[in-house]
Amino acid sequence: MYNQQAALSQPSEKISFSADCRLCPARLSCAARTVPRGTPSARWDRERRTASPYDREWITTELKEFAQRAETGEQLADLQEELLARLWPWAKRTADRLASGLPAEADRDAVRSEVMWELYQSILRIDWTRYEVWPALLRARIRGAFTAAARAEDPLTRGQRRARRQFLALEEATVQGLGRMLTPGEKAGLASRVSPKNGELLVLLGFQRPASIDDVELSLPDPAQDPEGEAIRRCSVAAFRSWLENDLPPDLARYLSESLRRDTGSLPAGVRRRLTPYLPALRLRLADPVERMPCPERNRHAA
Repeated sequence: MYNQQAALSQPSEKISFSADCRLCPARLSCAARTVPRGTPSARWDRERRTASPYDREWITTELKEFAQRAETGEQLADLQEELLARLWPWAKRTADRLASGLPAEADRDAVRSEVMWELYQSILRIDWTRYEVWPALLRARIRGAFTAAARAEDPLTRGQRRARRQFLALEEATVQGLGRMLTPGEKAGLASRVSPKNGELLVLLGFQRPASIDDVELSLPDPAQDPEGEAIRRCSVAAFRSWLENDLPPDLARYLSESLRRDTGSLPAGVRRRLTPYLPALRLRLADPVERMPCPERNRHAA
């Protein structure tokens, strides 16, 4: 028998659902088929499909019935198990909807897990004498869990996330208007329209700092299987080398070249500040290397 008081006395630490837990998902299918007393099976199936703690009608009917059954002395563990079974389909739909709005690099499974966990914890802590406010508390817990999980997997600042949403919307509208995919140079132009800040430009154009050299090697395609990508990579290397030689001050270019050879990782803050004014020139050189940079691979790629 699941001990509610023991669960409430423990710190809010995640546990794994197991077969001996009264609220475990393995028992939900059986609990969902359990018809409450005095309720016809057809009505149970209909209400179970539409159960939503955000629906005011559901709160004043079904949730109120749960509160009345608790007032008559029915076992709280049984009520909690039944309520979890009723709301489980809604929670899955809500978790999927929230996860679908996350950026591509975020862990959607982690967000889904957080939403389901908050539903489980909220049901354990429901106060049946104040059942009307429980849906609002549940909404706040789910919103907080979603925000925390999304931010944990998305290292961008709020301004960068806002700029990214604007850029994606503008990119989609431009593609629809032109009827074709955009070139890297056109994407760079759209990013400049959304935000002229160098840090946000790198985010909008998809440039990310790798965690290790292994990440770089794994991200590179096999030259034998992707000759076009290899040609563009060679032109990009030539563009970066030209940026070092022609756009940077000699002392800064030497320092950066030496740092790359030593693979020292992140640059000091002072060096990053000195590099900031020269990043737009690098972006322009890398925007469309095949078109912008004369290199031995250009004619072969064009052919």
